[in-house]
Amino acid sequence: MWMFTGRGFYSVVATDDGGDLMIRGRVRADLEGLLPILEPFARGRKLIETPRADYRYRLVVDTDEWLRIAEVLAAEVDYPNFKAEVASSNPARAATYGRVWHIHHDELEREDRSGR
Repeated sequence: MWMFTGRGFYSVVATDDGGDLMIRGRVRADLEGLLPILEPFARGRKLIETPRADYRYRLVVDTDEWLRIAEVLAAEVDYPNFKAEVASSNPARAATYGRVWHIHHDELEREDRSGR
């Protein structure tokens, strides 16, 4: 699962053994922004750096920890326009998210052209 939030961009996948989840990020600060959410109950989770990987930074969490993170991220949605919200605090990140938005908008145009 990919998540684009005001805190950052995340790829969330199951670990190889399937017992935990791995939250992956390309920017260290994105994952560091999740650590305060986990601090009260997460048994000292630490960032893992994998310099040669597609997603350089990783955080392994159990399902309950992930649900807590997702709950906090959902509760932070208090704005009417996501792109504008991100742009107000991080214009460079907003430009990146805008490129992703535009690429995905192409899906709508393809759908319109196909009549579906």
